[in-house]
Amino acid sequence: MTDYIASSPNRKRRKRRSAAKELALSAELLRVELENENLKFYQTEWFRFVLSLLFFVGSGFAMTLMNAFADARGPGGYPLPDLGFQLIPEIDFPDLPNIIMSVMGVATAIVIMIHPRRLMVLRRLFLIYGGLLLLRCITVISTSLPGRCILCFH
Repeated sequence: MTDYIASSPNRKRRKRRSAAKELALSAELLRVELENENLKFYQTEWFRFVLSLLFFVGSGFAMTLMNAFADARGPGGYPLPDLGFQLIPEIDFPDLPNIIMSVMGVATAIVIMIHPRRLMVLRRLFLIYGGLLLLRCITVISTSLPGRCILCFH
């Protein structure tokens, strides 16, 4: 009987604490809902998504320009000798890389479609990939190789 009496105030305190936590949580949810109603157009998820998509498209365009510039500037003809070409045997199935990339693209699209925050996932994907394309622009233009003349190899 004494155990029940001793634990009774603790139960009341726990109930008061949990009620206070629930009240604080409901106040926080109400504040978030009020903030979401007062959002301007430029603060919406769709606007951020469109900005990231434009960044991705702009990065892709810059990458295309840098590839064309590096191609015009670099040597033509056969590729330079590479250790990877010597170690890995030639694959007789030329469509294998396209099939692998298609399967990966479809799998990514399925994951994005079933994700509850798909717009946020796409926004981050476009931002990351756009940033990587801009970094690749720098490396493509800065790593020019010499021509294939005999003097360059000896």
